[in-house]
Parts: sequence; structure tokens; C-alpha cells
Amino acid sequence: GLTPQQLYRSQQLFEKYGNFSSPSCFFVLDSFMRANSVDKTGIRGMMVGFGAGLYQAALLYRWV
Repeated sequence: GLTPQQLYRSQQLFEKYGNFSSPSCFFVLDSFMRANSVDKTGIRGMMVGFGAGLYQAALLYRWV
């Protein structure tokens, strides 16, 4: 149920680096934090990654 805009950053990193499992959450977050934006205040998000052996990483954030 995600929009193409919501998936864009993840897709771009996947195309550039390939599949690196649950650590990809942190690469997406780093990309978001480095992106130039007029104002990110109040933006909330959640990233979830699943890896081999049923490993899961999840991150809930709010930009202040």
C-alpha cells in the first residue's frame, strides 16, 4: 500500500548497492538525513528490514 514516492529512496539504494538485508534500513535513514530539504520538522517514518535467519531490524523516527 506504499506510494511510489514512499518507495523511491529504498529503490534507488537497492539499485546502487544491491540487497544487503536488514542493514539497508540504516542506509535509507542516512540518505534521508543527508538529503537537502527546506523543512523536515515533524516528519515521521518507520523502516523495517528482514534478513536471513529471520533477523529483523526496525526503526521508528520523528524529525525534530
